[in-house]
Amino acid sequence: MLRKDVGDYMNLTDFPRVTTALITPFIGDNLDLAGFRSNIQYQIEGGAEALLALGTTGEAPTMTLKEKEALLETLADTIEGKVPFIVNTGCFCTKSTCQRTLWAKQIGASSALVLAPYYSCPNQEGVYRHFAAICESTDLPILIYHHPKRTGVTITLDTFIRLSHLPNIIGVKECTPVAQMDGLIDIAQRANWVVLAGDDRAIVPAMSIGAHGVVSVLSNAFPREIMELVRAMQSGQIALAREIHRRLYSLLSFMEKDTNPIPIKAVMQMQSLFAGDPRLPLTPLSRQSALQLEELLKGMEKVYD
Repeated sequence: MLRKDVGDYMNLTDFPRVTTALITPFIGDNLDLAGFRSNIQYQIEGGAEALLALGTTGEAPTMTLKEKEALLETLADTIEGKVPFIVNTGCFCTKSTCQRTLWAKQIGASSALVLAPYYSCPNQEGVYRHFAAICESTDLPILIYHHPKRTGVTITLDTFIRLSHLPNIIGVKECTPVAQMDGLIDIAQRANWVVLAGDDRAIVPAMSIGAHGVVSVLSNAFPREIMELVRAMQSGQIALAREIHRRLYSLLSFMEKDTNPIPIKAVMQMQSLFAGDPRLPLTPLSRQSALQLEELLKGMEKVYD
């Protein structure tokens, strides 16, 4: 019997359907906090329902603790309670993850995103105990970040069932193929979890089988279009959702041209949004790919005119 007390933490029916995984803008090798503020305002004006900081798209592994503190303080100050924000607190160390999650709560986060420990690569028992320890250390709602390609750890459905008994886990950001997501959604529906697609291209198929929404990369540049797509799926306007998806398809495919966030940062620069180049070990988009991207964006402008 799966637990039913998640509602004590938040009304998951109202959980944001579109969360933008914010990029971190740089000027040279320095944080661009003014640009970050501008991007946040752009998101709020574009209708994004929640914002995620310090995720993969935000290049958190390349940032110092002081930079992370400055970024989150800027985020909290700029939002002023207009939309909730989520903080990625996961790392390969359980103790450090617990400390980061406590810090996220102190700064005002509505929930924490926690991935299976990368590099450490625990077995399934280790994965379960990792999340159990985090839940024991805080009452902050937790979203599991399941991204085997990034972490080297696949969480099995049996382990997800065990995790569904932990009191403050509220859902999963799922980055596996939709075929694998199907079993997780079955568990989530019984556990009163939200399942969020971790890939913009998966919005239509994932929501068609019960996913709640998306943690989006492309919405950094196109929040209105991603919101329009998700709302179409939510309201059962499948034909409209297909149409929007086809409009965005070439750009969605281009997002896999290189490692995230290299492509989205290039998109944002071409859209006169604040981004800067990614930090090493990531490098800017190649010249050939940049020319291809310019043509794609020109095509999109004609479609939306």
